[in-house]
Amino acid sequence: MTAEHAGFEGESAGARNLISGKPRHWTYRLAGELLRSRAEGLRRRWAKGAHGRTPEGAAMVDEALLMELGTAILAVTAAINTQLVASWQSPGDPWTPRAIQGACDAVAAAAVTAVAWGEKVRALPPSPLTDAVRPLLLEQVDHFLTEFEATPKRFSGLALALTFGGALRLRITFTSPPGWKRRFQAAMRRAKSQIVQEALAEMRARRSA
Repeated sequence: MTAEHAGFEGESAGARNLISGKPRHWTYRLAGELLRSRAEGLRRRWAKGAHGRTPEGAAMVDEALLMELGTAILAVTAAINTQLVASWQSPGDPWTPRAIQGACDAVAAAAVTAVAWGEKVRALPPSPLTDAVRPLLLEQVDHFLTEFEATPKRFSGLALALTFGGALRLRITFTSPPGWKRRFQAAMRRAKSQIVQEALAEMRARRSA
């Protein structure tokens, strides 16, 4: 392991080869390679949790819990579009592999928060409301991971575009599954209606007892 690979002992051979060879626009390709390996690790963690015992989580679905995922995904977006981009444009310490690695670690840490949120949702105890929206909440996490896994290709595409004289344009955003908001709101309405109907039925049963 050479000195230029210091700190990259645990990274892929592809990442180390980019550092050694420094092909054109290697910094963007290095960012893509580092994000690829981190995305794969997150996907394995998420898939493993689907089949095993999940950790203890929140006690109920509430507004605060629903906002946590949005906050986590915004943190991933900001880490990619600001911290990672700055890591290869810093005038004081430009084009350093360690700066890019540190920025990719920050992106991955934010993405871990999103996956941990999904693990909380998996661990929620059963209830009419939770059972109605849990599949949709987990769908959102899975959709985020799918888009996150596609991010490294954006960096490879950027390097290719620059090679042919294209402009440096990179702006990563994450979306929701098709019709997700409408389906989520409908599920919430049905669950709340069911809760009200069950409460009314229980009241009538008590009165007639």
